[in-house]
Amino acid sequence: MYGETNKGPDQMKEFINKVAAKLGLPSEKVEAAVKSVRKEWMEKMVTDRIQEAVQKGTITQAEAGQILEWLKNRPDGVQKLMGQMFGQMGGMMGRGGRKGMMGSHM
Repeated sequence: MYGETNKGPDQMKEFINKVAAKLGLPSEKVEAAVKSVRKEWMEKMVTDRIQEAVQKGTITQAEAGQILEWLKNRPDGVQKLMGQMFGQMGGMMGRGGRKGMMGSHM
C-alpha cells in the first residue's frame, strides 16, 4: 500500500497506529485520512509541475490539458510503476489505487 521498501510499510503502519491511539480513533480512519491527504498532495504537486512547464514554455496550455486528461485516465500499469518509483520516498507517495495520483475530480 505505501510502497515496497524493506521497512516502509511496517513503519507507516506503526506510525498510523500511534497517531490513531493518540487521537482515540480507529487506525482505519487515520489511514484513510493519510491516503486522502497524500492523494491531494500528489495531485497538487503534479498540477503545479505541469503549470511550471507551461510557464517556461516547455509545453502549451493545450498540451498541459492533454497530459492532465491522460493522467486521469491512464492505464493501471502506470500507477503500479509510479508506486514502485515513488514508494522509495519514505513510503508516503506509494500506491493509492488506480486513480491514486490524479483522482477522478481532475
